[in-house]
Amino acid sequence: MMVSSSHRGVSEVITTLLILAMTLVGALFLSIIMSDSDLTNVGKTVSDIPPNSIKLTGYDTRDSVNLSNIIQLDNNFDQELCTDSCALYEDNIPLSVSNEGTHFIVLKIKNTYTKPVFIHNVQINNVLHSWDPNTSGKLLETSVDDFTGKYPLGGQFSIIPESDSVQLLQQSTNQLLPDQEVRLVIKLSGDIAPDILVWRPLQIHINFGANQPSEFIILSGDTR
Repeated sequence: MMVSSSHRGVSEVITTLLILAMTLVGALFLSIIMSDSDLTNVGKTVSDIPPNSIKLTGYDTRDSVNLSNIIQLDNNFDQELCTDSCALYEDNIPLSVSNEGTHFIVLKIKNTYTKPVFIHNVQINNVLHSWDPNTSGKLLETSVDDFTGKYPLGGQFSIIPESDSVQLLQQSTNQLLPDQEVRLVIKLSGDIAPDILVWRPLQIHINFGANQPSEFIILSGDTR
């Protein structure tokens, strides 16, 4: 009887140790999973930039000439902003001697945040327009077709000073300093369909690093 009791006691100890070992392994496995989950969230911080930090202070969406008082920043006068119909040659200027390119619009914006921000992209009627790095540091020139950065290509934009009193040198980056006011020269994407008739609403979303973009609704064929 004593031997049987001894064996039973050893078995109970072994069972207890196995349960403890399984518990430790389970806890370690759960810890690894949680650790991996934390690692995947590194860098996904919540932005503290208010979404209304970018203000729209003016715009020019006319189907006309000299947009925003910029000489030769012209659209073809045909009662619409050409996008889809001009997609095949979207990088050409609107008054191209060969084939009409997509039209331009100009947005005047101001960074009211206390720190620099970057204009990542501008959505127009749900179509993304990105900053064109080829325009960096080049003079804006829209009198003839060009594909070297003298103006933004289709579906992209460049950044120029707010004032006409200075040389219209396109900004070297898409960064806006605190209280800086600039103009975005946007070459409309051929992916916007259909073409935009005048006096139609344009939905504008400006993405600049906040949790939500700055949102505006403006009219085509208008200037403010």
